[in-house]
Amino acid sequence: DMDGQAQTLINRSAALLNSGRPAAAAADLESAAPLITDAPRLEPALARSRGILATRAGDLETAERFLLDALAAVTELAETAPALDQAATQFAMGKLRLEQKQPQLARQHFTTALNLDRLTGHSHGLADDLEALGDCAHSAADWPLAAAYYKRSVRISALMDHTEKTRQLLEKLQALVTAHPETIAANLTLFFIDRWVDGEQEANICP
Repeated sequence: DMDGQAQTLINRSAALLNSGRPAAAAADLESAAPLITDAPRLEPALARSRGILATRAGDLETAERFLLDALAAVTELAETAPALDQAATQFAMGKLRLEQKQPQLARQHFTTALNLDRLTGHSHGLADDLEALGDCAHSAADWPLAAAYYKRSVRISALMDHTEKTRQLLEKLQALVTAHPETIAANLTLFFIDRWVDGEQEANICP
């Protein structure tokens, strides 16, 4: 059915964008647009995907227009829109606000996304939300808070066996401690990093 075809195109566009093929991702979204005339539940996903694409391309004005549309749509459909869709839209808006050098506004969106992902137990979303909150704290020069958020994201990423993401987060933590040892509990943070590099894990991943 057309609804299913549109969803497939939207999903594929995200995979194409993440693999570094923005032109192909944009083409899939253009193909999906006429298919959702009778599927209003997909309108937020299409607008969000277009907003993410524009954000990645550096067209922040276009991104804001699409993401505000997506946010309005999920707000209007709040009772029926899946929490994951709401969280993804809030997260995308947070990413845009960070690109616009507005970390306080970004933090509000990422916190909302975190709360929604907690409701559904969406571990991958939780890890991304916490990392993004760490990036907000980093932008605001709150180094201890940034380190705390990165540590919480590491716990979840490692327990999900997301090796590459865990490695990237540990590198962020290492760089943070190296640059700002006077404001962070450096010895404890380095001990934390060493534990995870050695493969130790904690049972409790609740952020």
